[in-house]
Formats: sequence, structure tokens, C-alpha cells
Amino acid sequence: MADLVADRAAGDPTADDPLRGLYISPDTVRRLLDAAPPEDGGPLSPGEVDGPLPPGEDGGQPDGAGAASRPVPPEPAP
Repeated sequence: MADLVADRAAGDPTADDPLRGLYISPDTVRRLLDAAPPEDGGPLSPGEVDGPLPPGEDGGQPDGAGAASRPVPPEPAP
């Protein structure tokens, strides 16, 4: 696994970015701001927040498999 990570990072100009994976696209911001709040008033589920990966942000993986590398918001405390 370490070799796979190293191989992927070798071609990535932002591999050392401490905020890597924390950015969201302008389209995602617009979708979040336009979204209706959940009916129960609770937080949105990760699928409601993330949605499908835009073209070019799927890590070159088929069927959006790059989504596994996206951060998932923490679960709310009970």
C-alpha cells in the first residue's frame, strides 16, 4: 500500500499540501447553499453533501472510485 501511495504522490504537485482533501469545488458550495435543509433539521448525510465526483476530480478511477479518497464529515455526537 505504501508503494501505491508513493507512486501516486510522485506525480502529484500538491502531495505535501496540509489541506489536501479539505477543499470543495465552487459547484459544491453552490449546491450546499441552494440545498433545502433536511426535514428533521439534522445534518446532511455525506451522500447529500458530496454527491457524485465532478469530471476531473475522480482520481482517474472508473465509476467514481476516487470518492473513497474524499473526506467524510464526522458523525454527530449522540
